[in-house]
Order: sequence, then C-alpha cells, then structure tokens
Amino acid sequence: SCYCIQRNLVSIPPSIRRAEEWTIIWPGVDKESMRHIGRITGHDVSKLAKLCKTKYDSLTFDHSGDGAPVRLNLFSEIR
Repeated sequence: SCYCIQRNLVSIPPSIRRAEEWTIIWPGVDKESMRHIGRITGHDVSKLAKLCKTKYDSLTFDHSGDGAPVRLNLFSEIR
C-alpha cells in the first residue's frame, strides 16, 4: 500500500494517478481538482460535495471495481 497525500491533485504524476485504487477528497476551495476528479470518474463532484455537511466529511471514489464507486466518509455508499 502507498498513500499519497497532496493538497493539489494534479501535482501527483499521471502514472501514479492511473495506478491508484481509491481517491479520497475533502471538498474545499480547490475547485480545479474537483473538476478533474469529475472528468476522471464521470461523476458530478460539485453535487456530491453537497452531501458533505462538516469539514470532516469526505468523498471516496473507488477505481478498483470491487466496491461502491462512490462513498461518503469511506463507508456509506452513495447511489
């Protein structure tokens, strides 16, 4: 396992982003990263971000294909 923690998603090299299984974001002021994740996943991240009620809530995008494609706070499936 490898964890890449970065405030700016596009600063992570594409080869690493292609190999990741999960992307976890905390909605915030970096709208460009949110748009980028939306393009990658095909989800409207700005709408999903409205489900996050506190600054501790996060969105998890599962790229592995084994679980729910989007989750709130890692465990709650979003349909």
